[in-house]
Amino acid sequence: MKGKTHIIGGLAISGLLLYCNKTYHWDLPITSFDYITASVLGSLLPDIDHKKSFLGSIVHLPIKHRTLTHSLLFLFITSIIVLQFNLSIALGLFIGISSHLILDMLPLRSKGICLFYPSKKRYSFFRIPR
Repeated sequence: MKGKTHIIGGLAISGLLLYCNKTYHWDLPITSFDYITASVLGSLLPDIDHKKSFLGSIVHLPIKHRTLTHSLLFLFITSIIVLQFNLSIALGLFIGISSHLILDMLPLRSKGICLFYPSKKRYSFFRIPR
């Protein structure tokens, strides 16, 4: 999946949560700018393991693509670390990374992601063998 698609997915889900927070008075302490910026960053962050991705071309993590950075382990550790500093940013990152993982599991020809890394088993919603 392309970076633009991941950004749109992250913005859609984070925007929906922001709308619900205001409409249904959930009173989540979300700062709009920080939250939306973090969700965009989070939607791109898992592809830091791919040299040709936007973030991967700036700072590349030399590991196999769609393993550690596409796992629940990465999602929760990243979110918990950032949560120590700012709830709004942590929630945005959580939403952005989550949307990235879901979108990478959607394509029909997807090889899947190592959702439960370090297990090497790959998961995809509609896996069709090539």
